[in-house]
Amino acid sequence: MKILAVLTRTTNVRYLRHMLENLRGRGITVDEMQLYAYSVVDQSKYDALIYNTFPDESSRKFLERNGNHSALIKICDEKFYAFKGKRMLFDTHDNGTKDGFERLNDTDTFRIKVNPGLKVMERMQILPIPYVVYRPYNNPSEDRTVPIMCAMKILGFPITRRKILEKITKFHPTIAWLPLKEHAARLCHTRINIVLPGWGDSSLSHTDTLAAGALLFAHESIENVRILPYAELKDGVNYVSYNLSNIVRKLSAAIKAHKKADEIRKAGLEAFRTGYDVNRSADDLLKVIG
Repeated sequence: MKILAVLTRTTNVRYLRHMLENLRGRGITVDEMQLYAYSVVDQSKYDALIYNTFPDESSRKFLERNGNHSALIKICDEKFYAFKGKRMLFDTHDNGTKDGFERLNDTDTFRIKVNPGLKVMERMQILPIPYVVYRPYNNPSEDRTVPIMCAMKILGFPITRRKILEKITKFHPTIAWLPLKEHAARLCHTRINIVLPGWGDSSLSHTDTLAAGALLFAHESIENVRILPYAELKDGVNYVSYNLSNIVRKLSAAIKAHKKADEIRKAGLEAFRTGYDVNRSADDLLKVIG
């Protein structure tokens, strides 16, 4: 079997890259390239094609990266639909409730999608995959020396972030920014991590928190998406959902009922270990290809 993966240089392709490396380990040929190379390659020698372009077509970044290449994208789109083997769209939109290939007006072609929206999954055939979790986050400690953390950027994000941070200030959360490795080490020793909402319904911080074994406090918008392919998140069971109105009450309750909070925290770690599975995702991809 030979698979061709046309991928962009974005963070959200990295979990899929781990899947493809897993397939290579099984003796399957997987070639990766970008749009320029794809436009001239002989695709007839492949059995399956995974096609990814920069996803947010209405964003400034999309226009900056692709504004001068609209002709190239059109050529590649047409070439994708001319492929005779198994075609798959790879949708890496940061907001899982949105269509990363809106220009194609295509809900029929099978797609791999990062943190897909639940309603999107009802109207499309989707293999859900999560955001990648980097190795430093996979080192949870039993020693939880940081009681509460909320170390996320405020500038350039929705005003809700600032409002939530203002409400929880009285709990004295750790808010200092650190580089990735240092932040991961700190998160692996954190008891409660409050993830603020962004422009989409989920972010890397959600899965990072679960992997690090901290209690995930996630804005209720996370209920719109699936962040783990093989485990279901349930409020009050393996994470805590909050909104601007109830964040103080829920955080106070978690601090007071620390044994229950620890149970939820540990259940979240177990959900991550069950639900984040590159090998199983690779298996499912092979089933799709047939």
